[in-house]
Amino acid sequence: MIWLPKNQEELKKHLSDPLFKNAYFLMFSSLTSAGSGFFFWLIAARFYSTADIGLASAIISAMGLISMLSLLGFDISLVRFLPECSSVKALDDLDVKVDCVIMAVAHDEFKKMKLDEIRKFMNDNLALVDVRGMFDEQEAKEKGFYYSRM
Repeated sequence: MIWLPKNQEELKKHLSDPLFKNAYFLMFSSLTSAGSGFFFWLIAARFYSTADIGLASAIISAMGLISMLSLLGFDISLVRFLPECSSVKALDDLDVKVDCVIMAVAHDEFKKMKLDEIRKFMNDNLALVDVRGMFDEQEAKEKGFYYSRM
């Protein structure tokens, strides 16, 4: 059974729910991508030979297969196991040093982090991109970070 809004207020309430709004954006993104691909191949078929189109299509399909196999379920395992980490302190166990940290999500655990905590798992080049504006620019520059806010 398909749900349809009975009035404009019900539609606004439905679209204000982040779950439905994000689902509609994902559907729109998929349609846009499929439509762009269709028109690309339509135009390419006009300008290139059948053999060239077949070869390009095979190469693109092979790249897609290789990229899908290269994940080996890693993306799904992040969705499965990351929520079980009780806090960002799980990053302390990493034996990895990074050159740049991009703070793109303003979760409470990230908001609690101080610049000195971030510095612990960074190399000497302290590059911090603060998409959400969670840190003070002046303080970051005083502590030696190359700081950029979007």
